[in-house]
Amino acid sequence: VTFFFHTMPETEEERLRSDAIARDRMADHMARVEEAEARGETGDRGAWKWAIRKRVWDHMEEHGIAALPRPVHHRIPNFVNAELTARQVEQLPEFRQAKWV
Repeated sequence: VTFFFHTMPETEEERLRSDAIARDRMADHMARVEEAEARGETGDRGAWKWAIRKRVWDHMEEHGIAALPRPVHHRIPNFVNAELTARQVEQLPEFRQAKWV
């Protein structure tokens, strides 16, 4: 099994624009969550994935564990030694027994 992902690298300007759009959308979402909670309704705080994603993306870039294409922001990133990990996953009984992945 070979895993290969290829996307066109985005420019820093495109990445920053995408970051800004994501932050604006999440701020709007969280404002609606807070309004719902103020009315005594349940807000969807679990949707705040962007903060976690950004921390992971930043960590990967800062510690040199991100692989090409870079930057890794706004995508499922490739990481150093992904090929080794894929070979290890192939050996897992769960993977070998799975009909779909």
